[in-house]
Amino acid sequence: MWILAQVGIWRVQELQSNQYDHDDSPNVAITASSTNSPIVQSLVLGILHQQRREDGAFRIPFSNPIEHEKCIENDESDIYRGIEFFPGEAMVALMETWQQILDSMRHAFQFYSEYYYSHQNTLDTNYHIFQIQAFSRLASILWKKTNKSLDEKLFVDRVSAYVQHLCLDITKSPSWKQLKQGKRFYPNLRTLEIACGLDSIVDGVQLSKLMGNNDQSQVLQYHVEHAVEFLRWVSDQSTEH
Repeated sequence: MWILAQVGIWRVQELQSNQYDHDDSPNVAITASSTNSPIVQSLVLGILHQQRREDGAFRIPFSNPIEHEKCIENDESDIYRGIEFFPGEAMVALMETWQQILDSMRHAFQFYSEYYYSHQNTLDTNYHIFQIQAFSRLASILWKKTNKSLDEKLFVDRVSAYVQHLCLDITKSPSWKQLKQGKRFYPNLRTLEIACGLDSIVDGVQLSKLMGNNDQSQVLQYHVEHAVEFLRWVSDQSTEH
């Protein structure tokens, strides 16, 4: 738990000190050697092979390849089982090689944003964490593109709004609500939940600042500060014991 606290604090220190902007970020500045690596290309193609053409969803094969191929046409479980974790993780990985897969991410956005808005009141916050990280990267890359068309600007605004909604949903979870009520509630909170949520919300703050949405960034920054206070408390408790 102490390590999680330190990671969360580091992300906020990075945000506050502007240690790097998005142009120099390791999430964006992918070198030619890394994207052209045969291993990386094989992994990227493996992920893209699991994307459904008709709606952009990613399949999540839990069975062996032969059984998986048999059930693809009639079984939707390979789309929705593990949707909280695996598609988001896959999209984060794809965004690390963004030069090759922007079209895939645009396509994926249609499916996962629609899924979110139609299941908004039933989704576990685990769904939000990797969605924020993946699509904040997408929006950041597209926002910095010069000579954007009107359609491109509108699409980035939609992605940004999606990220903002996901971030705010995290802050409305019971644990995050308790953060604002003071240290007497700290022993009841789960460090992992707060640290993982913070990691994603920091991405939301960075995106809002990049796009000049100061009101949005201030709202999220307020929650970030409460999370940092909690993680510092966790770190202090670990040190004392």
